[in-house]
Amino acid sequence: PRRDWSEVTEGLGTRYELALNTYKPFACGIVAHPSIDAAIQLRNEAKLVPAQIASVALRVHPLVLNLMGKTTPAVGLEGKFSIYHAVAVALVTGRGGDAAFSDGAVTDPAVVAVRQKVVASVDPTIKSDQADMTITLADGQVLHKFIEHAVGSQQNPMSDAQLEDKFTGLAEGILPPAQSRALMDLCWGAWELDDAGELGRAGATVRLEERFELLRARACHGEVQLELLSALRELEAAPLTHRQRHPGCEVAGLGQQRPSGAQPVPQRPVGQPERRDVLQVGR
Repeated sequence: PRRDWSEVTEGLGTRYELALNTYKPFACGIVAHPSIDAAIQLRNEAKLVPAQIASVALRVHPLVLNLMGKTTPAVGLEGKFSIYHAVAVALVTGRGGDAAFSDGAVTDPAVVAVRQKVVASVDPTIKSDQADMTITLADGQVLHKFIEHAVGSQQNPMSDAQLEDKFTGLAEGILPPAQSRALMDLCWGAWELDDAGELGRAGATVRLEERFELLRARACHGEVQLELLSALRELEAAPLTHRQRHPGCEVAGLGQQRPSGAQPVPQRPVGQPERRDVLQVGR
């Protein structure tokens, strides 16, 4: 069969497909991004609170309901495939990052209540980076937003401030705020660096004890995370002098600590490989 090799050779050395890539603002399927964009804009412009919202009518590209038609997600991963959750959490929190698609966000009563008010319909005239949203408020007021090009598209790329906001959200709990800020500043001036290794050193995670401190507050409020369990296991293996006692937590084993009243830290059965955390879809 004949092949059009010009697709490969045309502009060779002058045309770079990488330059067509854009940064992804929200931690879910890209087909939902126009709707999330519309929801956040309307929420911020009208200073909406969930109790004001009576209904949300959404007109979307046909692929949206094919890929994100799940109406009642039960866990965070399912929320990434629900246009209803994506719109609801954006209206309630004004966010669409990693935390917006956590188990807690999907089951949040305020988000669930708004999700049940979202009605999405397919409109063949709507393009893939467009969305049309109409919100009717409890007092009868009607708000409307049409997204011509979603934020993060080639026509509407993320601003520097939006990029920093996304980086900060992903680094939360991993890097202290001051280190995160310093790393961003270094990245903005990367072209001026004599040694690219400075970026790697600036982004190195903090010492074990400091990382444990960052995570301890969450644990003491009932949040159990794989990274916390990993830190606890590392502390257990550390010399006794490095094991610290923390107010509000009780000892759960040799050097391990857990929040008072929380479930014991699960132990790995003999012979079973250590469980590793994974990157979430959409990061």
